[in-house]
Amino acid sequence: MSSQSRIELGPCPKCGKPAGAFKDGGSGRFRYLVVCGACAWSGGPARIKEVALKLWNETPTKPRRTECPNYAREAGSDDE
Repeated sequence: MSSQSRIELGPCPKCGKPAGAFKDGGSGRFRYLVVCGACAWSGGPARIKEVALKLWNETPTKPRRTECPNYAREAGSDDE
């Protein structure tokens, strides 16, 4: 991978922390993986390094509960 095609890791799609770590499993067929150091979520194994990085970066992040538009209603708030 050249320096021009370097892909930066985004925050963890599950917990949102910038704790992603790229792992090279050695000699297996699906050897590349990105794992969150905070919550241990992974983007899934891949055969190609760039694909493992894209799986991590392109997985939609889950909104925090307080960011959910229905949170106030679900929590029993009568602010409406």
